[in-house]
Amino acid sequence: MTKRLFIFVFLLFCLFQYSAIAADDDVMVTLKGDETLRSLAIKYFGEPNDWEVILFYNGYQSAGEVNIGTALKIPVGLYKKITKQLDDAQLAITQANNEGAGILAKDLVEAAISAQKESVELKKKGRLDLALKRANDAVTSANNAIQQTQTKRVKSISAILSEKKGKVQSRKKDQTIWYDSNKNQELNEKEHIRTLS
Repeated sequence: MTKRLFIFVFLLFCLFQYSAIAADDDVMVTLKGDETLRSLAIKYFGEPNDWEVILFYNGYQSAGEVNIGTALKIPVGLYKKITKQLDDAQLAITQANNEGAGILAKDLVEAAISAQKESVELKKKGRLDLALKRANDAVTSANNAIQQTQTKRVKSISAILSEKKGKVQSRKKDQTIWYDSNKNQELNEKEHIRTLS
């Protein structure tokens, strides 16, 4: 009984190790009669529409070039890394926009979105190393946008009243009386302004 349990645990351990290795590397398959690139994409990627990744990754330009018996490399590990980075990039871009980065770090948000789109296109073309690099760039830009936005939000913002038509008044948040504002007066954050005609 103990021997059987030991063998069972050992086989389970070996199976787990094989699965872990396969998840990080290319998997070599030979296309069988009942398989298509789409069915391989479902089996290894969980996404049928990414069958072209397998096609282009193996250097083919059309599905007609791939026949039964063709040996194919399935980039399981790289595909999963790219997918994770693209998901992380989307979360970071969303967080950056929620923090106000669309205004306070617009260039970084745009760079993140651009890198994310490029990564998706490169992935579809089977250029997975570049796709991973651009997905990493998207995450980095989005995280930098979050950091820059949070830094700018902590700092007090001020403005100068440069043009004035009619009567302009200001008051601090905790005051109840309005005071006349002058041209070139510095206005601080959370200071209320009103114009009277």
